[in-house]
Amino acid sequence: MKLLDITQTYEPGMQHYPSIPDFHLEWVRHYDKGSGMALSRFTTTSHLGTHIDAPYHFLSQGARTIDLPLETLCGPAQVVDARGLPCITRDVLAGCDIHTPRLIFLTDNTRLLKESDSFENVYFTPDACDYLSQAGVQLVGIDYFSVDPKGDKSRSAHLPLLSSGIIILEAVQLDGVAPGDYELWCLPLKIAEVEGAPCRAILRTKEELPV
Repeated sequence: MKLLDITQTYEPGMQHYPSIPDFHLEWVRHYDKGSGMALSRFTTTSHLGTHIDAPYHFLSQGARTIDLPLETLCGPAQVVDARGLPCITRDVLAGCDIHTPRLIFLTDNTRLLKESDSFENVYFTPDACDYLSQAGVQLVGIDYFSVDPKGDKSRSAHLPLLSSGIIILEAVQLDGVAPGDYELWCLPLKIAEVEGAPCRAILRTKEELPV
């Protein structure tokens, strides 16, 4: 069975959105301290690293992470090649063969994140969000920390996506992942009340799926 881990590694100094605090790790007990065991404590936010946005992130009456059905988070998915585009629009999506309810977009963000800490990220336009909703898409993933343009305070992609019940998967690592059909396994931490959570996201290659 071939599995592709598209999850960002949590560690101090990891790449993250400028306004999000860094990951912090400390050893509560450690062999070097004579404890005879290792016990760590770490501090993160719900939107650091590879994570899920539930509707409650921006909608006060929206579903929270713990309410999201596993059937939506796991199942057939497409990795869509959107490299070379400054943004993802309705026209771009209209030219794609959308045939699964879960879409993960491979963009220039994957390359740019390796080259610089500051750049204009590839994002979704409002008309693209409307198209995804009309197409029955249930989950959208992207290789950046946000689906909005950098610095956008209007949440021009978050709001239409979450308002239509589309789950957002952000900060997936797609370096070395080819466009095509996969099975997605995306399981956020089961934390009560929260609006988002870190998750382990895995792609399973289509040719090894059971018939």
